Amino acid sequence: MKDLTSYDDFIFEKKWDKPVVSSHLTEIEYDDKTKKLKVSFHDGSKYEYQEVPKKVFRNFADEQNMFGKAKKFVNKGISKITKKDLDDGTYGTRFWELIRNKNYKYKKLT
Repeated sequence: MKDLTSYDDFIFEKKWDKPVVSSHLTEIEYDDKTKKLKVSFHDGSKYEYQEVPKKVFRNFADEQNMFGKAKKFVNKGISKITKKDLDDGTYGTRFWELIRNKNYKYKKLT
């Protein structure tokens, strides 16, 4: 049986490669071992960002995991009760806030 060093290792994949629903992004890929994040866009371009911490990636990809979906569900309920919007932002917004504006080294792949 695999020895899990933390709960985080249990719930988070080491390599993450999935399409996303976004008006700008088409796919995000992350490798926990190399800390590289690849982002594909609707215009066909693809970029690779280096030394992106797992915590930053998880915040970026939050909507795709089960905890992100649960958070979205809870926020929707709170919004109905309080009549205040608790929008967490879109992938494009989170990309600019968490990745692009943080000056990670990157290169264009395509």
